[in-house]
Amino acid sequence: MKKIFDICKNIIPIHINDYSILNNYNNLPCFKKADLLFYNDKLIAINEVEDNFNINNIKLNVIDAKNMYITPSFIDQHIHGGFDVNFHNSNEEEIRYFLKKSAKYGYSHIVATLLPDNIDNISKQLEIIKNIINLPQPCSTKILGVHLEGPFLNPKKAGIHPKKLLLSPSVDEFKKFEHKEIIKIVTLACELDENYDLCKYLNENNIVTSAGHSVAKAEDIQNSKVKQVTHLFNAMSPIHHRDMTIANEALFNDNLFVEIISDLKHVHPKMLNLVRKLKPKHKIIFISDALPCAYSKNDIFYMNNVKINTSTGLALSEDGTIAGNNKFSCDNIQQITKETDFTFEEIIASLSINCAKNLNIENKFEFKLDNSLNFIIWDKKTLDIKKIFIS
Repeated sequence: MKKIFDICKNIIPIHINDYSILNNYNNLPCFKKADLLFYNDKLIAINEVEDNFNINNIKLNVIDAKNMYITPSFIDQHIHGGFDVNFHNSNEEEIRYFLKKSAKYGYSHIVATLLPDNIDNISKQLEIIKNIINLPQPCSTKILGVHLEGPFLNPKKAGIHPKKLLLSPSVDEFKKFEHKEIIKIVTLACELDENYDLCKYLNENNIVTSAGHSVAKAEDIQNSKVKQVTHLFNAMSPIHHRDMTIANEALFNDNLFVEIISDLKHVHPKMLNLVRKLKPKHKIIFISDALPCAYSKNDIFYMNNVKINTSTGLALSEDGTIAGNNKFSCDNIQQITKETDFTFEEIIASLSINCAKNLNIENKFEFKLDNSLNFIIWDKKTLDIKKIFIS
């Protein structure tokens, strides 16, 4: 995707003429023609008829875009870092540097994802991220909270994560985390959660429970009442024609959100088409699973002392395991439109509105009066980004 970035902050009213805006209607994303009026980072008027706003004698910044789309900004709920910044061990200054850079890719919000580690190390990083959340910077990506990808994973599906750092799911262990109020998502192996106690506790405290790095059966998913599945098809038991695995249940259970790493390498394009056919569209969430190596000049880096090599274009451990992604999801939009059945509207919804629904913040990502100014302007023909507005 060719990017023409222009991070904008409005000080005078912005009048946007003749746009096709993306909103959710009955859980289906679609474009509608509209004029928009923004002021002080808020949408203050929407006009879906041809008559102009009554805005005579008001100084305006007018954007005329008859051949443009306007969509919500992006959210990534599963991202480990980028630009050589690792959320797992970077300091506050380094993470703020990442947030400035990622805004230029259209990300208004992320959920910073941490690796398995001991309780003290994770608590230390939670404190750093909490400080950033409490003091957000203008025109930067905002951190909504933290996604704990571990330590409550199944060693049989650990992936690159060191097995010595994994713990059995436990309410008592979870309560040991300091600053746990910023935890928004927990990936865990629900089949190891005795009586599904941790899942119940997290659900009661409005933390998204996500089955991942798991060999769970369908009954584990159903009985634990997890809300979503982490990076579908990766680090889990595969689809089976006789055994109802976690992957089977993810496809057939309409109540489950599914994360999908959208680089078309972690999941084949035809498997993406299968997901699209079987899942309700609003339950599909595209994630990057981006690593610190994303947009780095270095081919070699380490995560939890595991050597990762990106020289082939994939982030691989020494044994050939795919470790994650070295790009953000926005870099795959044109490729997904060409190689899968997903429409542009569905792709954008999977990068924004659907994730917002999962995190119960959908109102922030719909074009409604008084909503904050976070959106992206696209060229309809080329799907190039023309402008990015981050409040």
